[in-house]
Amino acid sequence: MLNFRVFSQVLIRAGIIACLVFFGFVFLGDALFSEVLQVEFASFQIFGGIMVHSYPSDISREQFENIKSLLESVRKKTRPRTVDLYDIFCGVLYVLKSGCQWRMLPKNYPKWELCYYYFNLWTLERS
Repeated sequence: MLNFRVFSQVLIRAGIIACLVFFGFVFLGDALFSEVLQVEFASFQIFGGIMVHSYPSDISREQFENIKSLLESVRKKTRPRTVDLYDIFCGVLYVLKSGCQWRMLPKNYPKWELCYYYFNLWTLERS
């Protein structure tokens, strides 16, 4: 049987560990994500989680910055985006490179409907 004193000690230790982990992410966030976990820190989203870019079709953030303004200029500015445009673009590249159906887009990309919507915007703008 677990008495109150032992339970309190375990609870305090768990709180200390949680605080250490939290502050580790706060102060070492980018280095921890890129070096240890090998994921993009900018892709960390509260509801989306961590998106691991491990597909051959993905481009780097630096490459994306070269075309970002061109891609952003197509959409009307009605409300702020909730999904990173880089992730959407990588989803479109995945479909184009693999030849899969839009509905078969892996779950670690944004929803296929959103990727398809932007693909149509970018394609129609070009023609």
